[in-house]
Amino acid sequence: MATVNDAKQFNSARQFSAWLGLVPRQNTTGGAIKLGRITK
Repeated sequence: MATVNDAKQFNSARQFSAWLGLVPRQNTTGGAIKLGRITK
């Protein structure tokens, strides 16, 4: 379990979720990267 003392240290919710280890699923076709749903 993670604890955050000050949530203002993150510039966005995406940075916070990356800090927790949640990353978007990547689908690559023909060199184009498409980010999908958040996965663990």
